[in-house]
Amino acid sequence: MLAVVSSPTSPKIALDDLTTAQMHQLIYMRNTQFGNPLPRARVAEIFVDAIALGSFDYEQVVRLLA
Repeated sequence: MLAVVSSPTSPKIALDDLTTAQMHQLIYMRNTQFGNPLPRARVAEIFVDAIALGSFDYEQVVRLLA
């Protein structure tokens, strides 16, 4: 399942498309490797950015490392 290159005349767009396609394959591969903890519907949501991103508490890290 490789993405179609958007414009053969633009190397940046082609590289973006190839990188995105590679990352999609990596997610499928890791999901399979770990026994499919994510259902296909959830993986599809990830690919279309329909997920809420988690937040990272940098202040807690600073407190823990202090």
